[in-house]
Amino acid sequence: MNEWLLPEYNVYTVYQKYPGKLFEYPALRFAQWLLKKKKRHKFLLYIHTKGAFYPTKRQRGIRECWKNEYTGKRKFEYIIPLKKKLADVTCILTGKKGGTWFNSFFITKKGFKILGKIKPMKNRYSFERLFEKHPEAKIKGILKSNVSTSRAWKIVKYYKPENYFYKKKNKK
Repeated sequence: MNEWLLPEYNVYTVYQKYPGKLFEYPALRFAQWLLKKKKRHKFLLYIHTKGAFYPTKRQRGIRECWKNEYTGKRKFEYIIPLKKKLADVTCILTGKKGGTWFNSFFITKKGFKILGKIKPMKNRYSFERLFEKHPEAKIKGILKSNVSTSRAWKIVKYYKPENYFYKKKNKK
């Protein structure tokens, strides 16, 4: 993943000791701290890759989706709503209650401020649902919003970038 992330982003890698019982907490807390510390940065891209590390078809699909959605010109579909303050968080897909599917999203300082200080959780899936208790957060799913679990997996399974890239209408 660094092969396609490093040319476009400053990448910070956060590790934790095996067996990783803190789940996403260390990385999210670091991201929250980093955005607060770096005054000139207004937002960042957060990707939690532990689950995507395993060599399954499903995880390959997620990594391919991340690569196509978060690099090149396509990444601006995620960035522009943040810059225009139309969203506090943008992600590929949102869940029915505002969850951020597949452990990746762009987030603003305001988005992290709405969450308050992130704390450790016992259930790893709770981190995908960080915003469910914060309806004041504006979350935008760029490919699709309000997606059920089964629908989210189907979208990634059959994901093809050409189906989602916006096409300009031909002017005659």
